[in-house]
Amino acid sequence: MPGIRLFLHHVQQSFRRDGNIPANTQVQAAAAAQHPGAIRELIAIIDDGTVSNNQAKDVFAKMWDEPALAAAQAAKLLGFEKADSSFLDGIVREVISANPDKVAEIQGGNEKLLNWLTGQVMKAAKGKANPKIVTEALKKALSME
Repeated sequence: MPGIRLFLHHVQQSFRRDGNIPANTQVQAAAAAQHPGAIRELIAIIDDGTVSNNQAKDVFAKMWDEPALAAAQAAKLLGFEKADSSFLDGIVREVISANPDKVAEIQGGNEKLLNWLTGQVMKAAKGKANPKIVTEALKKALSME
Protein backbone atom coordinates (compact mmCIF):
# COMPACT_ATOMS: atom_id res chain seq x y z
CA MET A 1 0.00 0.00 0.00
CA PRO A 2 2.91 2.49 0.37
CA GLY A 3 3.07 2.73 -3.43
CA ILE A 4 -0.47 4.06 -3.70
CA ARG A 5 0.12 6.58 -0.93
CA LEU A 6 3.17 7.89 -2.76
CA PHE A 7 1.21 8.00 -6.01
CA LEU A 8 -1.69 9.89 -4.41
CA HIS A 9 0.78 12.34 -2.89
CA HIS A 10 2.24 12.94 -6.38
CA VAL A 11 -1.23 13.47 -7.84
CA GLN A 12 -2.14 15.92 -5.10
CA GLN A 13 1.10 17.86 -5.61
CA SER A 14 0.53 17.94 -9.37
CA PHE A 15 -2.96 19.35 -8.95
CA ARG A 16 -1.71 21.98 -6.52
CA ARG A 17 1.22 22.95 -8.75
CA ASP A 18 -0.85 23.08 -11.92
CA GLY A 19 -3.68 24.94 -10.22
CA ASN A 20 -6.34 22.54 -11.42
CA ILE A 21 -7.92 22.29 -7.98
CA PRO A 22 -7.57 24.47 -4.87
CA ALA A 23 -4.78 23.51 -2.47
CA ASN A 24 -7.25 22.65 0.32
CA THR A 25 -9.18 20.15 -1.83
CA GLN A 26 -8.42 16.57 -0.94
CA VAL A 27 -7.09 14.08 -3.50
CA GLN A 28 -10.03 11.84 -2.65
CA ALA A 29 -12.33 14.42 -4.30
CA ALA A 30 -10.33 14.12 -7.52
CA ALA A 31 -10.27 10.36 -7.31
CA ALA A 32 -14.01 10.26 -6.68
CA ALA A 33 -14.61 11.60 -10.18
CA GLN A 34 -13.15 8.36 -11.50
CA HIS A 35 -14.94 5.07 -11.33
CA PRO A 36 -13.53 3.21 -8.29
CA GLY A 37 -12.64 0.27 -10.53
CA ALA A 38 -10.45 2.55 -12.65
CA ILE A 39 -8.47 3.60 -9.59
CA ARG A 40 -8.10 -0.08 -8.60
CA GLU A 41 -6.82 -0.83 -12.11
CA LEU A 42 -4.29 1.98 -11.81
CA ILE A 43 -3.10 0.64 -8.46
CA ALA A 44 -2.80 -2.83 -10.03
CA ILE A 45 -0.55 -1.65 -12.87
CA ILE A 46 1.62 0.19 -10.34
CA ASP A 47 1.87 -2.94 -8.20
CA ASP A 48 2.67 -5.26 -11.11
CA GLY A 49 5.45 -3.00 -12.33
CA THR A 50 3.83 -1.91 -15.58
CA VAL A 51 4.26 1.72 -14.53
CA SER A 52 6.29 3.49 -11.87
CA ASN A 53 4.72 5.96 -9.45
CA ASN A 54 5.92 8.86 -11.60
CA GLN A 55 4.54 7.28 -14.77
CA ALA A 56 1.26 6.64 -12.94
CA LYS A 57 0.78 10.41 -12.65
CA ASP A 58 0.72 10.63 -16.45
CA VAL A 59 -1.61 7.64 -16.69
CA PHE A 60 -3.94 9.20 -14.12
CA ALA A 61 -3.97 12.49 -16.06
CA LYS A 62 -4.82 10.62 -19.26
CA MET A 63 -7.61 8.75 -17.46
CA TRP A 64 -8.86 12.06 -16.05
CA ASP A 65 -8.98 13.59 -19.54
CA GLU A 66 -10.57 10.48 -21.07
CA PRO A 67 -12.67 8.78 -18.35
CA ALA A 68 -13.67 5.88 -20.62
CA LEU A 69 -10.05 4.66 -20.75
CA ALA A 70 -8.98 1.83 -18.49
CA ALA A 71 -5.64 2.25 -16.72
CA ALA A 72 -3.91 -0.33 -18.92
CA GLN A 73 -5.24 1.36 -22.06
CA ALA A 74 -4.07 4.79 -20.91
CA ALA A 75 -0.65 3.37 -20.04
CA LYS A 76 -0.38 1.73 -23.45
CA LEU A 77 -1.36 4.95 -25.24
CA LEU A 78 1.40 6.73 -23.32
CA GLY A 79 3.91 4.04 -24.24
CA PHE A 80 4.10 2.57 -20.74
CA GLU A 81 3.80 -1.15 -21.19
CA LYS A 82 5.32 -3.82 -19.05
CA ALA A 83 8.71 -4.27 -20.60
CA ASP A 84 9.39 -7.43 -22.50
CA SER A 85 12.26 -8.94 -20.52
CA SER A 86 14.26 -9.72 -23.66
CA PHE A 87 14.00 -6.07 -24.75
CA LEU A 88 15.09 -4.83 -21.32
CA ASP A 89 17.79 -7.49 -20.99
CA GLY A 90 19.24 -6.39 -24.32
CA ILE A 91 19.46 -2.76 -23.20
CA VAL A 92 20.94 -3.79 -19.85
CA ARG A 93 23.64 -5.84 -21.63
CA GLU A 94 24.43 -2.91 -23.95
CA VAL A 95 24.75 -0.44 -21.07
CA ILE A 96 26.90 -2.84 -19.05
CA SER A 97 29.23 -3.55 -21.96
CA ALA A 98 29.50 0.18 -22.79
CA ASN A 99 30.50 1.05 -19.21
CA PRO A 100 33.05 -1.50 -17.98
CA ASP A 101 34.72 1.05 -15.69
CA LYS A 102 31.44 1.79 -13.86
CA VAL A 103 30.63 -1.93 -13.65
CA ALA A 104 34.05 -2.60 -12.09
CA GLU A 105 33.45 0.14 -9.51
CA ILE A 106 30.02 -1.29 -8.66
CA GLN A 107 31.46 -4.77 -8.30
CA GLY A 108 34.21 -3.22 -6.16
CA GLY A 109 31.57 -2.06 -3.69
CA ASN A 110 30.36 1.31 -4.99
CA GLU A 111 26.70 0.34 -5.27
CA LYS A 112 25.61 3.99 -5.61
CA LEU A 113 26.77 3.81 -9.23
CA LEU A 114 23.97 1.33 -9.82
CA ASN A 115 21.65 4.36 -9.91
CA TRP A 116 23.80 5.87 -12.65
CA LEU A 117 23.57 2.67 -14.69
CA THR A 118 19.82 2.62 -14.11
CA GLY A 119 19.67 6.12 -15.54
CA GLN A 120 21.61 5.02 -18.61
CA VAL A 121 19.19 2.15 -19.20
CA MET A 122 16.24 4.50 -18.71
CA LYS A 123 17.75 6.89 -21.24
CA ALA A 124 18.26 4.06 -23.74
CA ALA A 125 14.67 2.93 -23.16
CA LYS A 126 13.51 6.52 -23.67
CA GLY A 127 12.02 6.63 -20.17
CA LYS A 128 9.46 3.95 -20.93
CA ALA A 129 10.88 1.31 -18.58
CA ASN A 130 10.03 1.06 -14.90
CA PRO A 131 13.14 2.14 -12.93
CA LYS A 132 12.50 -0.45 -10.22
CA ILE A 133 12.46 -3.26 -12.79
CA VAL A 134 15.53 -1.81 -14.51
CA THR A 135 17.46 -1.79 -11.23
CA GLU A 136 16.42 -5.39 -10.54
CA ALA A 137 17.54 -6.42 -14.05
CA LEU A 138 20.89 -4.68 -13.54
CA LYS A 139 21.41 -6.39 -10.19
CA LYS A 140 20.63 -9.73 -11.75
CA ALA A 141 22.95 -9.09 -14.69
CA LEU A 142 25.72 -8.01 -12.33
CA SER A 143 24.96 -11.01 -10.06
CA MET A 144 24.16 -8.78 -7.09
CA GLU A 145 20.96 -10.64 -6.15
